[in-house]
Amino acid sequence: RGDRVIIYDKGCSFLPHYFDEKKDRILNPFDKRCVQWDLWSDANQIEEFEFISQALIPLGDSENPFWINSARSLLTDTANRMKNDSDRSINNLLKMLLTADLDTIAQYLTGTESANLVDSKIEKTAITIKSVLATYLKSLRFLNGLATERFSIKEFIENDENGSLFITSNAKYHTSIRSLISMWISIASNTLLSMEENRDRRIWFVLDELPSLQQINSLPGTLAECRKFGGSFILGMQSQSQLKKIYGHNGAAEINDLLNTRFFFRSPSADMAKYVSNEIGDHDIEELRENYSYGANTVRDGISLSKQKSTKPIVSASEVMSLPDLSCFLKMSKLPTTRLYLNLKVDRSKIAEYLVPRKINLDTEVEELIDQYVAQAPKDIQNDNKEAIQKTNDSFQMEGDDF
Repeated sequence: RGDRVIIYDKGCSFLPHYFDEKKDRILNPFDKRCVQWDLWSDANQIEEFEFISQALIPLGDSENPFWINSARSLLTDTANRMKNDSDRSINNLLKMLLTADLDTIAQYLTGTESANLVDSKIEKTAITIKSVLATYLKSLRFLNGLATERFSIKEFIENDENGSLFITSNAKYHTSIRSLISMWISIASNTLLSMEENRDRRIWFVLDELPSLQQINSLPGTLAECRKFGGSFILGMQSQSQLKKIYGHNGAAEINDLLNTRFFFRSPSADMAKYVSNEIGDHDIEELRENYSYGANTVRDGISLSKQKSTKPIVSASEVMSLPDLSCFLKMSKLPTTRLYLNLKVDRSKIAEYLVPRKINLDTEVEELIDQYVAQAPKDIQNDNKEAIQKTNDSFQMEGDDF
């Protein structure tokens, strides 16, 4: 229909068939066609840098948010201070945060809230904060050397530009840029909510395999408000358990509650099939029952009819588990649940390469330090190990008290 689309294309499945190089854009640092995006193309105020820091470094389920919040604060203040530098770049930002000594960073951040976080008097604490930063910022290093046109996600949405935005990855590179992709999607959705209300506007966000991204903190709020701004979200996932793993039980329930139209395909899991059956709901059935009575005389024999109401699932769990291919149950907010049979179009023409590999020249000094810092990151940041959280807290208790 000509609507604009921001599409997360994890396996590059859509791009070969729908990408139009004349009007569409690609965000994937491993693709030569990737547009030139950097931090300052979409942020120039402290609030915007704070939002990007939160999107890039999610809080997750960590019992000790000190390390995450400190890393966010350090990134926010450094990026905000660097916006006025003539030689600002992603690579220079990484060098400042990861390769510069603590005194240099503290001097650069003089007058900001984060200056005390890198004070040499609390060296162990500062190094741990830098290790958390390295864990999440390492995806930014792949943006180095992009030579195509400058691109702003915010301008792309606000200026009502024609074309779509393909945010792509594949299995080989996905882990490396997972946090970067989540941040780009957050910027796009937040920009939509910052615009004037317009119900005639239509911008689609297609996020297939949503659980393959890190937690997008702004997603529940965006789903709740996007309709009046013209936003339409399509979320795809294999099971509800995947969503709970990323967003927690309450977060997954909140996202699920905000989705009005749902397509349920076959699920081999009994638990998931029961969940689908409950989501589709029940209906009341009024059944006629015949009762027979016999007496000593045939004159007293009789048949009586009675009505009995009962409640049954509209769709049973076994029906969900046995759905054939290309068949699903469709549940909409104001219409009865129905069963759809879809036709697979297999003869789509290929109009673009799914990936044009780009050689990335990484800064050796930054690379070595990233590996060192990531290895020093608290275990809860690396693998949510609760015992390591306590161990890390005990190790830095003295430095924390002094701070």
